Amino acid sequence: MLELDDPRWSELEHAYGNAVDTPRLLNQLHTKKGLTKSYWEKLWSSLCHQCSTYSASFAAFPHLVSAARSLSVKQGTSTLDLAAGILTCSYDDNKLTNRIPGELRKPFIEAIADGKQLLAEMITESRKSRVDSMRYLWMIAAFDGHPEVVGLLWTVVDDFCCPVCGDDIIDPYESLCGL
Repeated sequence: MLELDDPRWSELEHAYGNAVDTPRLLNQLHTKKGLTKSYWEKLWSSLCHQCSTYSASFAAFPHLVSAARSLSVKQGTSTLDLAAGILTCSYDDNKLTNRIPGELRKPFIEAIADGKQLLAEMITESRKSRVDSMRYLWMIAAFDGHPEVVGLLWTVVDDFCCPVCGDDIIDPYESLCGL
């Protein structure tokens, strides 16, 4: 895993160019400070912008999985949402992309296995609402390597909103109403 203080982050790219700011954003997950809606929007849009992934996305993925383990179930789920988004968008013709740089590939693959295990643990701790169930379904499909199933679930839930608060159910940076 590329350490957050490694100077090579400045050589990586995200949706808006140089990824020199990505380690600071990832460090916020570890400190659990400032995890606001704008924080999640910035992290998502830079690492998984309109289902595009970048070299910084691949480097960030193991950090996301690792950080999710130390967060609350709700925050950890949001973190795994982003990891699952990156993973889903890292497939070309239903095969893991060869765009993952060599030195980032092994930590990325290892983080997939760690993410599967963590996801299983989180599901048992979750309050298991309809909202949570739908989120976990798509994350399971992503971590199991089925981007086509994720696409189908995204299509099905595109207009599916929380019956109480009206929020989209697959919105990683919106707080859920508790349903």
